[in-house]
Amino acid sequence: MTNKIIAKSANSGGLAIFIYSLIAFYSLLTTFDAVSKTAIAGSCTITNVVGVTFGSYDVFSNMPTDAVGNVTYRCIDLGTDLITIDLNKGNSNSYNSRTLKSGDDALNYNLYLDSGKNIIWGNGTESSSHYGPLNPTNNSDVMVSIYGRIPAQQTRTKSGNYSDTITITIFFSVI
Repeated sequence: MTNKIIAKSANSGGLAIFIYSLIAFYSLLTTFDAVSKTAIAGSCTITNVVGVTFGSYDVFSNMPTDAVGNVTYRCIDLGTDLITIDLNKGNSNSYNSRTLKSGDDALNYNLYLDSGKNIIWGNGTESSSHYGPLNPTNNSDVMVSIYGRIPAQQTRTKSGNYSDTITITIFFSVI
């Protein structure tokens, strides 16, 4: 089995605790095992990323601040092979609480696979989950929502521009 990894890095910045649109670039990271590239018939590309934009965050509100972004990908000629999509930790040391940073100041938040914000989107470790595995429709754009939440009442947070950088990685297995 060969695993091919395609990554898209996304940078987001904030103004008055905003997350701006993710600006991304592509990078083919590596091909594992001693299989030639010609043995990998299929491919996947991240075609678009719309950032999770929270807007203003009120430190005194009893309600969390929620927002939705998305990633669009397209896979070609995968046959019966499956893909998964992972998000990295960004500024954080843990998936259990990601961190937006403004200098030395931090604001906790997280990214989720589901609209109920119960399933943390990560890499399958630390109670996080992958998107997938699945076999996407051939040569069609697939848009996946990224649900974000900043927990309420982070009252020690200072005003500022908070940001995080998240890398989106598509893994697929050639059997």
